[in-house]
Amino acid sequence: MMSLRRVIELGARHGEAFVLIAAAHVLIEGAGWDRARRFSDRLLPQHTPPIAPTCDPQRVAGAIERSVLRASRLIPGARCAPRALAARHMLARRGIVSRLVVGLRLKPHPEGHAWLELGSPAHPLRLFARDPSAYTPLDALSPTVASSPRSPIPTPTSA
Repeated sequence: MMSLRRVIELGARHGEAFVLIAAAHVLIEGAGWDRARRFSDRLLPQHTPPIAPTCDPQRVAGAIERSVLRASRLIPGARCAPRALAARHMLARRGIVSRLVVGLRLKPHPEGHAWLELGSPAHPLRLFARDPSAYTPLDALSPTVASSPRSPIPTPTSA
């Protein structure tokens, strides 16, 4: 049986995920992906709080990913883009830096996808990435590498 503290912690995290996903979804639908991402970038904390020494960032990231996936089921049409924006804010609030990656797959039909990467670029932990090798990150398609790529083409639409 779960302790009361654990139940409250889960409820708060799921509630936080729900609110952030809903806000991101409304923003993306109303303002478009580029504006929503830029607005989201401005809201990220400039200085992330230090991670508690007892905190395992991978465990925290996994718990946030599960909360975001669960909460997104309650919001019709909330797919990868609002999930990634919401989780990025949740991670930042906990002192965990992540990179928003937007990729494009052309076959069998054009499709965008957004996911997060944490840790070293050589061996990142990926959140919401079904098969990142199937997608070409948009920063790889442009001559200048951006730390947070902008999507001039399709909004990330896949789950």
